[in-house]
Amino acid sequence: MVRVIYAGAELIFSMIHLEKDMIVLGKDPNIEIIRLYDGSLVKKLIGHKGIVRDLLYLEDRKQLVSASQDQTIRIWNLEDEGACNT
Repeated sequence: MVRVIYAGAELIFSMIHLEKDMIVLGKDPNIEIIRLYDGSLVKKLIGHKGIVRDLLYLEDRKQLVSASQDQTIRIWNLEDEGACNT
């Protein structure tokens, strides 16, 4: 499911809740983890070449799965500086 959200002039294609004070946004080909209370960037995950269309956590919430318009699926290790497997 694609959720489209506008944040200012930017188009957000996917968003999920990480913890009580953070969200994960699929913004163009990048993924950003944002702190809700002040909007600060916690981490930026770079690797896709197309728009990130979907995001999903694995059960332990230590890994994030992303699917992109570039026809790739990536698994991100959130505890290891965003290391990624394609």
